Amino acid sequence: MIYDTLDALARYDHLFELTEPVFETIRPEPFDGIFAAHSLWATVFLVREGEVLLCSTHARQPGTLVRDINGFVSLESSGITSTVRVDSRHFVFFSPYEPYALVAKREALVARLLVEVR
Repeated sequence: MIYDTLDALARYDHLFELTEPVFETIRPEPFDGIFAAHSLWATVFLVREGEVLLCSTHARQPGTLVRDINGFVSLESSGITSTVRVDSRHFVFFSPYEPYALVAKREALVARLLVEVR
């Protein structure tokens, strides 16, 4: 996971390139204990309005996970190992197979971008 300010985003050009973000409204829901990850692409989260928590847990061996038709994997929580608060001044990057869960206490506008790791 990379957690940094948007001002520092250019430092990561060697890792990934962002596409135009499409923001969607995220509403508060209780954490259900399920983490997601993408098997081929890294995932970058941006927030335009509000704030969200992004939680991570221990990664598992890719061979033990089942991909859905879109390349996503889901895994039940083995306990949250890290949490970051993301607002309009920050971003978070998760590598392929790195599990995350998004939690919003209030409504927020969030973009989840799948990016190719260079």
